Amino acid sequence: MSGPPKTPTHLRLVRGNPSKRPINKNEPQPAKGVPPVPKHFDKQGKYWFKRMA
Repeated sequence: MSGPPKTPTHLRLVRGNPSKRPINKNEPQPAKGVPPVPKHFDKQGKYWFKRMA
């Protein structure tokens, strides 16, 4: 793909839509919430995962 990457829909709604092109209603949305802690993490890894996530 040439040119700059497409702007996500939520940013187009916040910044405005200067091109007046239709807003994509079917854009995939990331899962909401915090992912579970991986089981292979040790105690320190779990601590940092919870702190960063």
